[in-house]
Formats: sequence, C-alpha cells, structure tokens
Amino acid sequence: MSTKGPWCMSGHAPLLLAAGLGAVLGVAGLILKKKAVQKPTPPVTLVVTVEIEEARIPAFLEAMEIDAVGSRNEPGCMRFDVLKVQGTKNKFMFYEMYVDADAISYHKEQPHYKAWGDFKKAGGVISQEVLKADSVIVPYY
Repeated sequence: MSTKGPWCMSGHAPLLLAAGLGAVLGVAGLILKKKAVQKPTPPVTLVVTVEIEEARIPAFLEAMEIDAVGSRNEPGCMRFDVLKVQGTKNKFMFYEMYVDADAISYHKEQPHYKAWGDFKKAGGVISQEVLKADSVIVPYY
C-alpha cells in the first residue's frame, strides 16, 4: 500500500478525513436545525370573485388596472392578477398573494386601492366573494 497521496491509509490521513467530514456534517446539521426553527409563515392568498354590471365593465377594468399595477409595486405583494372567467361576459377574479396579513393591511391603505373602492361605491358590483387561503403544499423560502 502506498504511503503517498491523499488516499494513503497510513499516518493521520484517515483521522483528518473523518474530522473534516464530521465538521461538514456538523455544520449541515446546524443549518438544517436553524431552518426548521425559523420556518417562514406561508403567504396569504386572496381569491376574489366579482360579477360586474355589463355597462360598467370598462370603468371596472380601468379601476382594476390602476389597482393591479400599483399593487404589484408594493413590497409585500407577491402577485396580483385580474382574470376574466371563461364563458362569461361579466365575471372576473382577482388572484392576490401577500407575504403576510400586515401586507394586506398595507395594501388597503394605498392610493391605488382607492380606485377599486371608488368603483364599488359608484355601483356596478352585482356580487362579490372573497376567499382567503394559506399555501399548504409549496414552501416559500
């Protein structure tokens, strides 16, 4: 057996290799424990379904463009989509995702959110349903 090179089985090489491997595994264990302790909370998602009076759809889309563009620039907004339900003329959905409940509160205080509020006050919303959900499958790190 050779006594030269990194794979030498004589001398202190096996001890050094074992010590190095132990240090790597120890650090990895600490990282895993730290991640487990500091597990982030899942983002909060809102799915809003609205039915709009057909005559008010242009005003609705104008208000929602203002709200969506402004919302996407908020620090706590992860996603803001406005969708039209297929096969309908006047049903829409908003898919909104925020880092936490505080981000939703912040969102509702912004000037662009007022465009949606003003539209609702002026009339045109036939019905509205809001569903609040937490992510349960996809981890967000």
